[in-house]
Amino acid sequence: MGIIEFSRALSVSQMLTSATRQYCRKAIIRGESTDAIRDGAVSSLNSLVHPSDPSIAVTIQIDNPDALNLLENAKPGDLVTIKAEVPYQSVKYIPGRFLGGVTLRSQCSMTHE
Repeated sequence: MGIIEFSRALSVSQMLTSATRQYCRKAIIRGESTDAIRDGAVSSLNSLVHPSDPSIAVTIQIDNPDALNLLENAKPGDLVTIKAEVPYQSVKYIPGRFLGGVTLRSQCSMTHE
C-alpha cells in the first residue's frame, strides 16, 4: 500500500510541475491576464489530479514591485514565477495517515517577454 501511495505522490508532483511550466510559459508569451492564467492552472490541475476537495492553490509572483503581481503590469525582463500546491491528503488513494502532513509543491520561473 505504501508503494502505491508513494507512487501517487510522485505522479501528482509531476503533474504539478508540468502544469506550472505550461502556464508559466503561457503567462510570459501570450500576455494573458493574471486571473486567466491562475484559473486555467487550477482548472487543469483539478482535472488531472482529481482532489477530494478544492484545495489546489496557484499563486503568481512578479519580481517587479511596480507590477503588483499582475501579469498585465509585467514588463519584458521581469521574472514571473508560478507556484502550485496541494495537500497530499486531498489526492491520496488509500485512507490513512501515510504522508499525512505533506503538501506537494511546484514552481516555475521564466522571464517575461
